[in-house]
Parts: sequence; C-alpha cells; structure tokens
Amino acid sequence: MQPKRILITGGCSGLGRALSLAYMEEGHDVTVADIASADHAPAGANHVFYDCATADTGPITKEPSWDIIICNAGISDSTDFLDTDNALDEKIIRTNVLGHIELVRTLLQKDKISPYGSLVFICSATYCLPFSIAVTYGASKAALDGFAFALSPYVRNRNISISRVYPGPIKTPHAEKYYARFNQNKGADPVKVAGEIVKGIRRKKRRIFPDRTGRVFRLLSFFTPSLLDYLMYKKYHS
Repeated sequence: MQPKRILITGGCSGLGRALSLAYMEEGHDVTVADIASADHAPAGANHVFYDCATADTGPITKEPSWDIIICNAGISDSTDFLDTDNALDEKIIRTNVLGHIELVRTLLQKDKISPYGSLVFICSATYCLPFSIAVTYGASKAALDGFAFALSPYVRNRNISISRVYPGPIKTPHAEKYYARFNQNKGADPVKVAGEIVKGIRRKKRRIFPDRTGRVFRLLSFFTPSLLDYLMYKKYHS
C-alpha cells in the first residue's frame, strides 16, 4: 500500500489518537493537529498546534498536500441546557463546526488536498437521537453532518470523496470529562472503533457506523423515533 499523508484534528487523545495509531501501524505519514503539546502526540506522529476555536490554519497550510483529512476535534458540555451560557454555546459551535469549515475552505483554496483525496467528518450517533444531556453538542454534530453533506457535490469535480462517521459512546477522555455521571465507564473500545473507521475510509464509504450502538440508534430513529425519545428521557431525566 502506498503511504499516504494524513491529517487528524484532535489527534492527541481519544478516538483521534486511536485513528493516528491505526494509520501509523499501516505505515502512513500522520500529522496530528491539536492544542495539546507535542509531548502528548502519539509516538511517531508529526504535531501541529491547531486550535479549532481560532482556526489559525497557517501551520497546516505550510505542509505538502494531504491525502486524508479527518475532522475529529471536538468539545462538549453536560450542564443543564437552561444553565448553559451563550459563550459556552459559541465555543462548542466554533470548535466543533466553524473551525473545521474554515480549515476545509482554506485547504481547498490553497489546493492542499490531493487528487482523489478524502475528507472525513467525525459526526456522532447523536444525529439520530435526542441527546438532551448535551444539547449544543448534539446541535454542533448535526451541523457538521449537514456541512459535509452539502459539501459533497461541491468537491466532486476535484475527485475528493467525503465520509461522514457516526460513532456511538466510546471509552475516551472526552466521555470521562463530559459524561462520566451518565455513562459510568460504558462505551466501545476506541481502538476497535478506529479500525472500523479506517476500513470505511479505505472503501470511501459515504456514511460509516463503526460500532453496534450507533447502528442500533440509527435503526431506532428510523422505525421508532418516539420510543427513542422516551428511552433517552428515562435514562437521563427520570
């Protein structure tokens, strides 16, 4: 397999780190774009300091073209919706959505995505269930999904494929930080989830459901949306 150049935002921790390691094991050249210091980057990966909240793409665009760009970085909050202030909402939307929109636009403007390259957006299984413990996070992931969907025909003439990924709960520092009192250390193994995502990207699948929970949520949202709404209410608010 020809080594590829891969950029992963939020690649120092959680699912992003698992994806970085999976690609490095295959012999690819991986760069992680993260606000964490280089000391936190997976051993063997390159590191670029990148804050989605400010979207300073300078360090990234100085690099050669990328074959795969994975938009993974994200933050959340599980404060009750009525107690959340606008500043936090704006930070979540800017980090999870606008930072990636600006990154992709700049890479396209500067012709930094290789022909037949792949843009990958780590959305969330929350797109198909009412995630009321983190309303703004759920909205941000739905917006990222919508952006990727709208962008697909725009990049078609550049032969760039787009994959949208919908993982369910994963055992990561992200989940521990934001949802510990709800998840109680439940969730999929990030290494296994990353492996399924890598397979889906290789096949250039448009939509990737890398774990069983995400696939179940998808079916429930399609066939019994009212039941899913009730189950989420019982789990988190009763």
